[in-house]
Amino acid sequence: AESLVAAIPCYMDDHAALSTLISKSLTPWELTIDKEAKQWLVQRLGANRANTRQEVAKLITYKLGQDSMTICLDDVVFCIADSSSLDLEDLIYNMADGNQARLLRTYSRLVAAGTSSISIVNAASRHLMRLYEVKGKLNTMSIEAAISQLKPQVFFKRRTQFESHIANWGVNSLSRGLEVLLEAEAQAKTNYSLSTVVVEHALIRVTNAGKRHKTL
Repeated sequence: AESLVAAIPCYMDDHAALSTLISKSLTPWELTIDKEAKQWLVQRLGANRANTRQEVAKLITYKLGQDSMTICLDDVVFCIADSSSLDLEDLIYNMADGNQARLLRTYSRLVAAGTSSISIVNAASRHLMRLYEVKGKLNTMSIEAAISQLKPQVFFKRRTQFESHIANWGVNSLSRGLEVLLEAEAQAKTNYSLSTVVVEHALIRVTNAGKRHKTL
């Protein structure tokens, strides 16, 4: 539990820094990005600064010469989104929904597309960590206020689904789920040849907990 609490501020700092990096990268080109587009971008790029710079460069190239100098969500989705990034989001929400059949189908697609199992388990951990962060604030504020404090913000099209995860997952279940995923990540890094199987097994365990809405 202590390692989990320590991890949350680092996670928030990484994404705040990423948001700043995006804005600063656009400034020399006199481009801006609206809140919704930045939120979508930060959620999908994680904390990888090199990857962020590459993707922002794509946006700059695409946007320069257009009438509008403000990057919107449609611009970001057109330039950045691919099937693997959308599948990854589906996977973490299927996991928290407790939908094992959809989770396994999505996991198979991601692995077949070359997505690292370690990247997948990292994304799953981040989702549970965000739920844990919100749950920890509900004694002092409303769920709406707690969710609004998340950085990056929950994508608006996922808001209802995210709120259902808050309602269905208890703090103990989230804590144990994170332990399972972090342990799987460590094992996957130690024995990469077995990483796909190790991560899949961990995801199934967490998904089944989501389905039962009780501790692992």
